[in-house]
Amino acid sequence: MFTVGATDHYDEWATYSTFNDHVDLAAPGGISLDQIWSTILVSQGSYGYKYGTSMAAPLVSAAAALYLTCVPTATRFDITTRLKETADKVGSIPYDANGRNPYLGYGRLNAARAVRLPSLSPSPAGAQGFLLGDPFQHASRQISLVNSSQCTVTWQALVLQGADWLTLTTPGGTAAFSAPGALSFDVDSSALPVGQYTGLVRVLYNGATSGFDIPVQLQVAAKSYRTFAPLVAR
Repeated sequence: MFTVGATDHYDEWATYSTFNDHVDLAAPGGISLDQIWSTILVSQGSYGYKYGTSMAAPLVSAAAALYLTCVPTATRFDITTRLKETADKVGSIPYDANGRNPYLGYGRLNAARAVRLPSLSPSPAGAQGFLLGDPFQHASRQISLVNSSQCTVTWQALVLQGADWLTLTTPGGTAAFSAPGALSFDVDSSALPVGQYTGLVRVLYNGATSGFDIPVQLQVAAKSYRTFAPLVAR
């Protein structure tokens, strides 16, 4: 059983809604003066305004169905856990150490967060290229690992190819929508003859069930020069 309470138009507990230790989640239910636009039995199944927990519960059911379409293998426990973990802690009633209160449960439903699945992608995308040569034999670069979800992703990176000249100074970490991960490359060409070299970095996340590869290309020249272009400002 998954018990749903209702919130009013101020994201507070709706006073007509039940409250006890069994409430799992809340969703907008409206009040008599500010009702919810919903399907009702008027004009042969048209739309109209109603309020109550009967408006709140279908919103949670719809979010659960949406999440199931995103993750078809999700169990009932997976779905309810996801809805609770992505709920917003709204209202003036304090939440306990476990993140719930007896009026709104684990918070007010946030369907957008519930169906926004954790993912990770490099920014900028594509191969990372380096050009080195005496006396410039060392270079570092940092790229972002972008997560489109509010759910934090733990990631780990490893060098699959080019370990004799390519290292990672940040081989792991976390990433969330508001706090992208930072992957740092460190390239050293001092022990390499002139030529082209190809490296490969693999990034794994979601418990190593998902990942992607980042090619790294190194061009070693006999000599490299640093040119300072003039700055023209108007």
